[in-house]
Amino acid sequence: MFYPYIKYQYSYSCEFLKFINKFVNIFSWYKLTINKEIDNGLILLSTFPDEESLIDLSKTLIKDKKLCACVNYARINSLYMWKNDLKQESEFLALYKTTSKCVEQLKTEILKKHPYEIPEVVILTMKDVSHGYLNWLIDSTK
Repeated sequence: MFYPYIKYQYSYSCEFLKFINKFVNIFSWYKLTINKEIDNGLILLSTFPDEESLIDLSKTLIKDKKLCACVNYARINSLYMWKNDLKQESEFLALYKTTSKCVEQLKTEILKKHPYEIPEVVILTMKDVSHGYLNWLIDSTK
């Protein structure tokens, strides 16, 4: 008589744990979608003529305006046509991590303050982003 009671309690506990697990999954979904207004992670790509102009603009965009959570950048070599001449130059590629709520304002700020006459601005959608990273991204932007 004692054993069935323990078996019943164990089975109830397993079902209860499954319920809790579902609740946690639903809460995570809620936090990322409904509570965060269904925001997605985006990468805005742009090139700069030098590291100084990239860093100056990026600090403002990250710290002051909170339009992106971070920027990754690296020196690259570029070949391109400019005013009927083939150019080969060293540039800096910037990858701005932002959200769908901030991307248009981020794009506007970059286009307004960029040193190039015609700045490159390409927006890429993040696919299959970890929940923790997306939460950090959303919390780090306005």
